[in-house]
Amino acid sequence: MAEQSYLFDFSRVDTFIENINVGFFIDEMFRVVRYDSSSGEYEYDDDNIDDNFQLIIVEHGAKNIEEYIDSDGYLKEEIEFVDDGQGNLIQRDDVLIEDCALDYYNRGEGASSIELHGDVTFNIGVDVDVPIRAIFLRSKSTNYVMGYSINTTRPFTVTNQLVFDDDVIFWDVSRFNQ
Repeated sequence: MAEQSYLFDFSRVDTFIENINVGFFIDEMFRVVRYDSSSGEYEYDDDNIDDNFQLIIVEHGAKNIEEYIDSDGYLKEEIEFVDDGQGNLIQRDDVLIEDCALDYYNRGEGASSIELHGDVTFNIGVDVDVPIRAIFLRSKSTNYVMGYSINTTRPFTVTNQLVFDDDVIFWDVSRFNQ
């Protein structure tokens, strides 16, 4: 099967601004201190930041965010877990999770961005077609959902791998209308 590219339009959750350094932390992101325009590389304040965030793929699900997250901004338990029949919660087979790191880049003059730091690869399987309904970005330390992308028409199918490239910008924040 040929390689295909998909565009994911990530929306911030409604309480994103109120939860900066409460539900997720800028200090858990790589902080960009300089951009080298000749090499296209960022220089970081600290190169030893862990994968403090997660990308979560939900194969089957609803078409609106209210059916996924609770009023406190966390994925509803039934989205991620299922009862094993013995009273234990186990991870659902149709939910895929990969750890990731983020860059925070204060570009000056009221502009900043939150970007993916490094590639993130979901290994789906060679002979497996996985329908993807929704993708979430959350903090590992708090489990707070920062943003999401939901395919509201119908899930699209992925085989083999789903790769989020290093240069993915989740959000640009600017004081100017863009």
